Amino acid sequence: MRPLTSVRRHAPGLSARNLRRFLRHDGGATALEFGLVTAFMAIATLAAMSIFGSALTDFFAKLPLLFPA
Repeated sequence: MRPLTSVRRHAPGLSARNLRRFLRHDGGATALEFGLVTAFMAIATLAAMSIFGSALTDFFAKLPLLFPA
């Protein structure tokens, strides 16, 4: 049977090494950056649709007239 100290030595806890590793970890930052880029793209798309929406609607309504069957 192993002594309790060897099990405790491998158990996760608050140590300087674990704290440094946690502070260096940047996996969540990448996910946050992708989320921000996606949000800004959605805002830009909605703004473009509201500005150019009626012009695009008119364009696509007149498009079949340009190519008679």
